[in-house]
Amino acid sequence: MSAIVDTYRKLKRQHPDRLVLLETGKVALFLCEDAEDVSRLLAEPISTQHVIGRPAVVIPQARLNEVLARLTALGHRFVGARRSGESKAKWVKFSFESPSDISKFEFAHKVAYVDALDEIRNGRMETPWEWFAFPRLRTASDTDGEAERTLRTLRESRFVLDRKAVGTHVREMASVLLAGTKSAEDIFGVEAARHVRASATLFALTAKDQSDRALFTEVINRFFGGEYDAATTSAIAAELDSPRDDTPRDLAKSDAPGGVSVRGEKSRNLDS
Repeated sequence: MSAIVDTYRKLKRQHPDRLVLLETGKVALFLCEDAEDVSRLLAEPISTQHVIGRPAVVIPQARLNEVLARLTALGHRFVGARRSGESKAKWVKFSFESPSDISKFEFAHKVAYVDALDEIRNGRMETPWEWFAFPRLRTASDTDGEAERTLRTLRESRFVLDRKAVGTHVREMASVLLAGTKSAEDIFGVEAARHVRASATLFALTAKDQSDRALFTEVINRFFGGEYDAATTSAIAAELDSPRDDTPRDLAKSDAPGGVSVRGEKSRNLDS
């Protein structure tokens, strides 16, 4: 068995729930059963010429972001390895997640934003896109799988709205949602509607711009009777109780229990 297949098998044993991506210079490879899955999902051709007869989907680096975006939008996660230096046998593992990395949201928006927006306009979510259309903050009760699709810190929530490709879309989706006549449960279903409420809670309470706070407050008032998501308010309060080095400095706990404020502006009571 070649070093590349051996590396694939090792990573697959360690991460059976993820697609394994191997970067080799100008191309990236999905191998074996992962190649078959990617081919089925994206209609990418399978080649047997690159890796001693094993099934492989070969992705040029120029197309890698597009392919990862499409797979991310379908709910898949990744782990990868790339060759180190000149040695063809030495591979270095890397992860697609880091505390300040929101590329998974950007990937999904690139390929699935238009379809998601159409489904909001039509008043019915047909595919599971709520996680990137309305990003939410990680909470203490999230499972590992749920946590993979969340924002890790308040800094990341600011970063989402600041990124033009994502922030503009998130605002537009909220505006189109408000223009409709159906309830959140009718559009999203019960579980996804809870996700939307958590997202709206995050941005209504911590967004930097007043216009963003007003937009998402309107979503809370219109669809959720003005009731904030309790798990999200707890997660916000927990970070403000023990701020990180990258916690936005304009956010501070208010005097009200469970409250948060933007410095210089009126506090919101998160328990209301």
